[in-house]
Amino acid sequence: MWALAFAMVVGTACVQMQPIGEPETVVGQVRAELPGDAIDRVDFLTDVKPILDNRCVACHACYDAPCQLKATAAEGMARGATQSQVYHMTRILPAEPTRLFVDEQTTAGWRDKGFFDVLGKQRDGNVQAGLVKRFLDLKSQQAPEQSGVLPDTYDVRLGRENECPTASEFDSYAERHPEGGMPYALPALSDEEQDILVRWLDTGAPYSSKVVTGAEFQEELERWELFLNRDSNKGRLTSRYLYEHLYLAHLYFPDISANTFFRVVRSASPPGEPIQYIGTRRPFDDPGVERVYYRLMPERETIVAKNHNPYVLDAARLARFEALFFDKDYAVDKLPGYKADSNANPFVTFAALPMKSRYRFMLEEARFTIANYIRGSVCRGQIAVSVIRDRFWVVFLDPDSAMNEALASFLPTMSGELALANSNDSSNALSPLLHWGHYEKLERAHHKARDEALTQWFSDRDISVDLLWNGDNGVNPNAALTVLRHGNYAAVEHGLLGQTPPDTAWVIDYPLLERIHYLLVAGYDVFGTLGHQLTSRMHMDFLRMQGEKNLLNFVPAETRKQIRKQWYRGAPQSALDYMANPSYDKVPFTGIDYQTDEPLIELYGLIGERLEAIQPADLAVDQKLATLETFKGEKTTLLPQVMLLRIDGDESDYVSIIRNDAHLNMSSVFDEAKQLIPAENTVTVLRGIRGYYPNALMQIDEADIGAFVDSVLSLSDEQSYSRLLDDYGIRRSNSNFWALSDELHAQWKESDPTGFGILDYSRLENR
Repeated sequence: MWALAFAMVVGTACVQMQPIGEPETVVGQVRAELPGDAIDRVDFLTDVKPILDNRCVACHACYDAPCQLKATAAEGMARGATQSQVYHMTRILPAEPTRLFVDEQTTAGWRDKGFFDVLGKQRDGNVQAGLVKRFLDLKSQQAPEQSGVLPDTYDVRLGRENECPTASEFDSYAERHPEGGMPYALPALSDEEQDILVRWLDTGAPYSSKVVTGAEFQEELERWELFLNRDSNKGRLTSRYLYEHLYLAHLYFPDISANTFFRVVRSASPPGEPIQYIGTRRPFDDPGVERVYYRLMPERETIVAKNHNPYVLDAARLARFEALFFDKDYAVDKLPGYKADSNANPFVTFAALPMKSRYRFMLEEARFTIANYIRGSVCRGQIAVSVIRDRFWVVFLDPDSAMNEALASFLPTMSGELALANSNDSSNALSPLLHWGHYEKLERAHHKARDEALTQWFSDRDISVDLLWNGDNGVNPNAALTVLRHGNYAAVEHGLLGQTPPDTAWVIDYPLLERIHYLLVAGYDVFGTLGHQLTSRMHMDFLRMQGEKNLLNFVPAETRKQIRKQWYRGAPQSALDYMANPSYDKVPFTGIDYQTDEPLIELYGLIGERLEAIQPADLAVDQKLATLETFKGEKTTLLPQVMLLRIDGDESDYVSIIRNDAHLNMSSVFDEAKQLIPAENTVTVLRGIRGYYPNALMQIDEADIGAFVDSVLSLSDEQSYSRLLDDYGIRRSNSNFWALSDELHAQWKESDPTGFGILDYSRLENR
C-alpha cells in the first residue's frame, strides 16, 4: 500500500497545495526530548483513546463540540480549543472553515487560526498542567452527586452559552464555576481512567498520527481508484457526480471489514502517489488544478452516530455503477468546468449524464441520501429540520414509469429555473438576501411549468399509486422511509412507521431529490453567513411544499384545498397559493375510486399496500410497549423528545420512544414555538437505538414493562414524570451511568458494527 500524505488548499479562488511531511508524533514537543520510559508508560491507542472515545467524545465531536475541542482524534486534542463558534446564526461575514484534517494539518497552523493549547507545555524538562488536566482536577474537587436532579448551577440547556477559558482565564472560570469540571454534568472518571489520562498528559501527551491501512485493503482501494479516475470525459464527469454525492459518506468494504471506513476526496495527485488533498468550502468549488483525481482516504476520527452515514463499496456496487453510467449509449462531448454561475446547479453540470441513471443512483440508496440532508455536512441539521414536521413518510416516483420518462424530457427545458438561492455569493450576509427575489421568481416559474405539464399529462391518463416506486417489486427497502424529527436533529428509517398515518407525506421525484441534496448538503456552508443560512431555509420551504404537492396529486381536486388549509393553518396566503396547482386542479380526477370522505387516509392505506413487501419487521416492539403510541395530546410534552429504554431479560434490548410535536404549519422562519399545537402531539415507539441525541435514558426489567407503560400513560404533571425517573431513570448523576453507557455501546457495536457510532449526551435532561 502506498503511503498516504495530505495537502492543503486554502480558499476557493486561490488554491495552494503542498504535501505534508512526516506527521507530528508528540504534542508540543519532539519525541526525542521525552524520557524513553515515560513514552512507553502509557500508550495512546490502547490506553488513552478508549477513555476519550467512551467518556469525552459523547460531547466533544463534530461541529457542536464545545469550544470546537474534538476528542475524536489525537490531532483534535492537539489542535485544542477556540472561542470561535461554528453555529452562529447572526454571522455577517463567513467564518474561516475549521475542519479537522482539512483546513490545517499541523498544530502550529491551528495556533495561527486562533486555537489554543489544552494539553500542556514542556518547560525546563517539566510539563506544565494544561487545561484538560485542570478541568479533570476541578471535577475531582467536587463531591460526587449520588443520584437525583443535579443542582441548578449545572446548565445543560441546548442553547446555553459555553465558556472557553484559556490557561490564563481558567482560575477565574473555576472560581465562578466550581461545578465546571469534566466530564461536565456527568459522573467523574474512575480512578484508573483519571490516572491514565493524567500520566499521559504529564509525559507530554505523546501520540502517533501515522495512518496505517491494512494490506488486505490494497486490492480494493486500487480497484476503486482505477474506476474513479478513468481518462474519458464520460469517466471524469461520472466520477465528479459520484464525488459530489458521496464526499461525506463513510465508505466501507464489507467483504473485508464492517467497520473500517474511508472517504472519497479530491486530490491533485493520481493513484499510486501520496494524496495531495484539495479542500474547498463546498465540493463543487473550483479545485484550482487542471486535472482532479478522486482518491480513497482512511477515516481518521472516531465514528459518532450523529454524522455517521455508511455506504457500501463492493463488487455489486461497482457493477451497478458500470451499468448506470458506462453501459448506456451516450456521449460527453465536453466537460463542464467549474464556473461560479453554474457549478452549484447539477442540472447544468451533469446534463450529459442520463437522468434516469442519476435518479437511480440516488434512489437505490434513498435512506443514505435523505439522511445526508440532516446529518451530512452539519452534524445537527438546524436548517434542514426546522422546515420539516416531526414525523412524515417519504415515497418516490417510479423511475421506470411513463411519468418519469415525461419528466426526463421536461427537465432540460427548466434547468435554469432549478437553480438554488444559497448557491449565490456568500461572502457577506446581504448578498444572498438581495438575490432572493430572483430565485423566488425562478421557483414560481418552475411551479407554473410543472402545473402545465401535469395538466397535459393527466388530461387523458388516470392517476394511480402504481406510479410510485415499490423497491423494484419489493426488493429494495429504500422505497419507503419515515423521517422522525426531534429538535434540530432527525432520524431516517426504512418503512412507513407508526400505528397511525402521519399528518403529511412527500412524494419525491428526481429533480426534488437532487435539489435538496445541493441545497442542504453540497451547497450548504455551515461556516456561511446569516444570509446564506436564511436563504437556505427559505428555499427549503419551496422544496418541502413540492414534495407535499406531489402527494396531493393523488387525491381529488376538491380534497386538495381542504388538506392544504389543514397543513398550513395560520400560514400566509402566499404559501397556500404556492401549494395549489391552478391548472391541474381543474383536470377531472380519475384513476383512484375513493370510498370515504377522507381520501388522504385511504391514500395512505393504498401506499401501504403497494409497499407492504418492504415494511421492516425488526423495528416492531412488545405489544405492551406498542400501546405507548396511544399516548397523545398535551400530556406528551412531559416526555423528552427522545428516550432510550433498556429492557433487561435473558438479553438486554433497547427501544426508542420519540415524541412527535405537532405544528400549525412549517412556513415560519423564526419562533417555531408559536406554531406548536401540543394537543395534536403523538408518540412513536421503535425497537433499537433511533435517536442519536438522547434526552433521557431508562432501564427496566422485562417483567416491569406493563408497569412502566402504565406509568407513562398516566403522566399528569412534572412531579409524575420525576417519579418515573426515580423508578426507572438513569439520570446524569447516576453512579452507574458510565457502566450502562459502555454496555449500551458494546451491545450496539456487536449487533450492528457498520451502523454503530458513539451517542451524543449533550442533550440529556436534568429533571
